[in-house]
Amino acid sequence: MPSLASAKNQWDFRRGIATARVLVQLGCDHGASLDALLAGTQITPAQLEQGEGEIEASQEIQLIRNLLQALPHIPTLGLQAGTRYHITTYGLWGYALLSSPTLGDAFSMGSRMLNQTFSLTTHKVEQVGSQVQITSFSEHLPEDIRQFVLDRDRSAAITLQRELLGKPVPYNIVMMQRAEPSAELADAYTQVFGIRPL
Repeated sequence: MPSLASAKNQWDFRRGIATARVLVQLGCDHGASLDALLAGTQITPAQLEQGEGEIEASQEIQLIRNLLQALPHIPTLGLQAGTRYHITTYGLWGYALLSSPTLGDAFSMGSRMLNQTFSLTTHKVEQVGSQVQITSFSEHLPEDIRQFVLDRDRSAAITLQRELLGKPVPYNIVMMQRAEPSAELADAYTQVFGIRPL
């Protein structure tokens, strides 16, 4: 498993501390210890209490690894994490979405700046006829955290959309490239997306 030090050069961009708070709270809610979650991240409990502040993406990656190691028996962990990223979690970006005069403006601004959120996946947004197609890419991520991050980032995007619209987002189709999930995980995907992914 790659170390935090070896990942640092590739993941030397910064992000708000709020993402660490979300992940730590999820882990603690499932019984993981704070020490286990923060091990090797160089994130202190005092930092988590700060209203503002930033961490390196490499620190978040180590935190995700710790979360997965502490709770390997919860296959829905990534989906659960995503539902905890509320519009208020995103700070100024979330405020800009809320301040958009129309839903179209919010979507346009949000999709232009999608790669500036807490997402570790990258995204391509396309208009295909009357439909909007969003493709998430994860090949650049370390393999051991890839599925968690995909689940988290897609679930977070849906949570954000629902909070903006005040109702579930209608999806015509959701496609995933992954091994066939367990029945429990397939049910969790269906609950998040509103339809069963193919």
